[in-house]
Amino acid sequence: MPVGLGAIFVAMLIAALIILAPRAGNRRKEKKEGILQGGWHMGQIKELTQRATQLADRGLEQRGRRRVLGDALEHAGMALRPGEFIVLGITSAFVALVVGYLVGGVIMGLVFGALVAVGFRFSVSVLAERRRSRFGSQLGDTLQLLSGSLRAGYGMLQALDAVAREAESPTCEEFGRVVIETRLGRNPSESLHALAKRMGNEDFEWVVQAMDIHREVGGDLTEVLDTVAATIRQRDQLRRQVKSLSAEGRLSAGILFILPFGMFVAMKVINPEYISELTGSTIGRIMLVFAMFLLFMGGMWLRKLVKLEF
Repeated sequence: MPVGLGAIFVAMLIAALIILAPRAGNRRKEKKEGILQGGWHMGQIKELTQRATQLADRGLEQRGRRRVLGDALEHAGMALRPGEFIVLGITSAFVALVVGYLVGGVIMGLVFGALVAVGFRFSVSVLAERRRSRFGSQLGDTLQLLSGSLRAGYGMLQALDAVAREAESPTCEEFGRVVIETRLGRNPSESLHALAKRMGNEDFEWVVQAMDIHREVGGDLTEVLDTVAATIRQRDQLRRQVKSLSAEGRLSAGILFILPFGMFVAMKVINPEYISELTGSTIGRIMLVFAMFLLFMGGMWLRKLVKLEF
């Protein structure tokens, strides 16, 4: 028990340092700070995390996955390098494995560790989807701000800069990137198309196409933006209505997914002898693995049912 608790403490400490630690420019100052328990200096632990991060980066680079994971983290709005994300995921999975081992033995530890690892994998997709959803919900106001800036006499780059300064996140961040790319020499149309691709937003793709057509044939761009903004608001209203109608199904899916784990932990605490009949035999462990597989398949099925496309 003391060894397990000590391992949990060290793993959580390393994970916190990865997220909160300053970069290499502050290492000298950090090495002069206080000493942690066990005689380890703060600088030594941070040096260890930096080496682990570099090792993970090299491994991803050799497998050709570093660029893919970096893009995924960028889309999710996570300020982590790919190596940092991998080390944080491995550390958290190790902590979950130790906790599961202390609570329910080897099988429970493996299950907890696997769940945390899978959770880290899916967390990137979930955060990216939420970020895209926020961008889409802000698009109507974004187009109104862009149209108002053009109507006030601003040029296109000035209007984009106004959106980058006055809009909410993640719109301000994405348009700020467009402004920076344009100032560095990239074509504004290419930057806007890249933004639409990053966000996976079909409505904004229409807006960029409308801007391209206006650039070729001329006309009143502010009127076009106002018309597109009105259409996008109507689509967003329909999207919200669909989301509210499917809220019951999504809530049911979440409850059905969490309930078995909650019941298992509760029974393990209330009556360990009763649950040991399941975890202490070979047939019981096979049933647990099969139940996890069925739970995963059911969760994917429910997710597909409540995710409507229109």
